[in-house]
Amino acid sequence: MSMQIKYTDFKPQNRKVEESNLSISNGYLGMRGSFEEGIVTEIPSIEGTYINAFYDYFDIQYAAKYTGYPDLYQRMMPIVNVQNIEIFIDQNRYLFSPNDIKDYELVLDMSSGELKRKYIYQLNDQESISFSFKKMLSQTNFELFLQNISFEFNFKTERQVTLKFPLIFKELSLDKGVPNDPRAGLVDVEAFKLIEKQVKGPVGGIVYETQRSHKSFCYATKIMGLTGFLATSDAEGLIFTKKISKQTVELYKVSVVSEQNFAPVTLVDSFKKLEIFSQLSYEQHVKNSKEYFRDFWNRADSHFGAKNVALLEPNNFNMFQLYTNIGKLPWTNVAAKGLTGEGYAGHYFWDSEIYIITALTLFDAKLAKAMLQFRYNTLPQARERAKIMGHPKGALYPWRTINGEETSTYYPAGTAQYHINGDIAFTVVNYYKATKDIEFLFESGLEILIETARLYEDKIVVYEGQAHINGVTGPDEYQILVNDDYWTNCVAEFNLNWAHQAHQVLKTIDEKRANKKLKALGSSIAELECFTQLGAKIYHGYDSKLDLNPQHDNFMKRKPVDRNYIDKYKPFLRTLHPLSINTLRVTKQADVVLANLFFYKKNSQQTMINNWNFYDETDTADSSLSKCIYAIMAARLRIKDYGFEYFKETINLDLYDTHKNTDRGLHMANMGGARMFVIYGLLGINIEAEYLEINPCYNEIIDAYDVKVEYQGALLDFELKDKKLIIKNLTKQTVTIKYNEHLYEVSVELELKI
Repeated sequence: MSMQIKYTDFKPQNRKVEESNLSISNGYLGMRGSFEEGIVTEIPSIEGTYINAFYDYFDIQYAAKYTGYPDLYQRMMPIVNVQNIEIFIDQNRYLFSPNDIKDYELVLDMSSGELKRKYIYQLNDQESISFSFKKMLSQTNFELFLQNISFEFNFKTERQVTLKFPLIFKELSLDKGVPNDPRAGLVDVEAFKLIEKQVKGPVGGIVYETQRSHKSFCYATKIMGLTGFLATSDAEGLIFTKKISKQTVELYKVSVVSEQNFAPVTLVDSFKKLEIFSQLSYEQHVKNSKEYFRDFWNRADSHFGAKNVALLEPNNFNMFQLYTNIGKLPWTNVAAKGLTGEGYAGHYFWDSEIYIITALTLFDAKLAKAMLQFRYNTLPQARERAKIMGHPKGALYPWRTINGEETSTYYPAGTAQYHINGDIAFTVVNYYKATKDIEFLFESGLEILIETARLYEDKIVVYEGQAHINGVTGPDEYQILVNDDYWTNCVAEFNLNWAHQAHQVLKTIDEKRANKKLKALGSSIAELECFTQLGAKIYHGYDSKLDLNPQHDNFMKRKPVDRNYIDKYKPFLRTLHPLSINTLRVTKQADVVLANLFFYKKNSQQTMINNWNFYDETDTADSSLSKCIYAIMAARLRIKDYGFEYFKETINLDLYDTHKNTDRGLHMANMGGARMFVIYGLLGINIEAEYLEINPCYNEIIDAYDVKVEYQGALLDFELKDKKLIIKNLTKQTVTIKYNEHLYEVSVELELKI
């Protein structure tokens, strides 16, 4: 396995991109791969330490504000840079500079979760300092951050060495450089209120509270190994000083960070945790982390044959960063950039469900469930949003959020995306099919399905026997406020049908409990049957002459443009007014093709092929969510190279910064899309409650692969080579596989000719 991302050549122009790519996270805490000692100001760098779902409020300024517009903008707040160490030589601050260094090496070790760096700084011909930095976040104790730092000082005469560990929050002006960052306009306003600060020898801590949301966090740290140093402190933090000529110094720094949802925000509690965690050495913590990742890689490791060895590193990188950035606690989810940067302000979107949960459901069902639980926990806010939007019943989930409330400021590409309800409903059902988790369906799933279906029932207009959804925006934000968006209508129909069907499933398990639950939700069999009847009437656009599905009722009437036009103006939102874009027959995302992936029974194979060819020509690829879907459907429909080039574009997007915006954080949904290609593209999987249907593909480009999938409690290994698919059941749970209309019971091993 390719388990390292390594750099041996420092390139200043790539620093911010590297900081994103080399971020470390455990889903609760995350930090960018910035340099602990700091860096000279000439080299752009964005420091950032983040807590998932930790945010503050900012007033939204509108030129004209109307009913239902959000008042407050939620924004993920960077906290204290807990990895920072300020180094002074004879009272002169040392900052990393590429001048006068040698033997530079920077490594992300994905087998342990460590980020390691070393180099030698040559002060002059006779004096030098060798640096070694190691850091990691615990994957099991979410509040725990560990550092092992060593210095080999080689001075001609004694020099005073001062090591300072700031406790206070410091933010560089550059860190406020995210487009439309509301903090950028704040002058002389502190980011946090200081609640408490203590220093006790080598231990220090601080408690801060946000200004508007009143969320608090605690940071506490313990420094070990600095024998012979004078320990003092100042207003900023801990200070250790010693005169040194030739000496190797190795320090071990244990830190804990937590906010009020996770643990009591007190220094007393945090100091107690420090004592517990510091009983293990850094090496022992690394050993525990390696055991954690050993299990992860046992499930995540994939191979694509001898011809495609170059895919191993980016594939492992994507899986590592995706998994470690996903929130694993019930009040968290995964932001568009995870915990790797401040792009999109730490907001959660529809991609949490359609790209990430959909990828996780057949990899780590427990984590998929945890993400869905966030949507259940924020159902009250969705009900309130529905009322604000004029719907007397049901729930309308927010387009972008951290706390469950809508924080989108541009409603045509925000609140108008009513498909978010159906997206969540689809993943609820997909999760149930993949796990048979009846308890989740009883306790959470049914309620989500009914409340979202109620919203659609109110939104839909029936005209001449057909049901229409008007004035909405699909995932493709270049086609705003349209009628009968194809994706929206598909997920709405699915939502309406499964609100009824889920109750029927529960009745077969426990009819009394199912009916009691229905009554508790204020629903009835009559309401559920009404959902089904309405779903059957939903209109789906179809052009019989072209044998394809128009993206919405007006799409074919818009001005067609060719590839030269697209290449000239992309990315469109930076070169054209939104209204101008809305008159063009162009797409930002693969809405219809995505619908063909999940609702494949609606169309013939030829219609889906026509859709793929047609929309591939209209696609601007301005969204990172686009190419992975075209890749998946090319594989399923056996189009051109079966999507391999698009898959490579997807899997390499962040590691090679192909969209030129990785500096603001990694593209989590794109990473989910890369995993989806492997599962839903190469293996051609369709998830059903009774069986796992497969339709594996191969060609001269990808003629071998090995992928593991989790389905209904079983871990299955799919290995394709020599035109044979060998399925090994690595657990005792027998599963049913469907291939070429035949059903196979797999308890140990199954071999199929492809």
